[in-house]
Amino acid sequence: MCQGFCAGLYRCGLADHGCTEGCIAEYQPLGFRGSALAAVGACAKLADCETLASDDPTKACFEQAGRAEPLRAELLDYCESASRAYFRCDNWWSIEDCTESMGVFEDDVLARAQMSCHGRDCDALADCETSIFNPEASDQ
Repeated sequence: MCQGFCAGLYRCGLADHGCTEGCIAEYQPLGFRGSALAAVGACAKLADCETLASDDPTKACFEQAGRAEPLRAELLDYCESASRAYFRCDNWWSIEDCTESMGVFEDDVLARAQMSCHGRDCDALADCETSIFNPEASDQ
């Protein structure tokens, strides 16, 4: 991911020569599928410079990678459970939307979120999932 992302930044004049090393040192891709990270890197390498200069330069690439990941049993199990849990809490998250956005995660991460979070009360559901899928955000 870092090589492709930095190649795009170099092309646009948005990074210096230490980008790849800095990205590797700072970015902790724990929980993401290797195939998804490779797809994000390939996408970012070709992304337009305006996107790469934005606050969230890889968002569209992660979305594209999620749609490209295979539909697998573990992903469907998680998304069916998540859809029910969020519906119980008066939120709509379709299974299709879930599989497209959550396909980038490793199956064991999905299973951990399903087991740890989907039985929680509505006030704790989103925070529980954040702590698993984005632990850095839950520490803030």
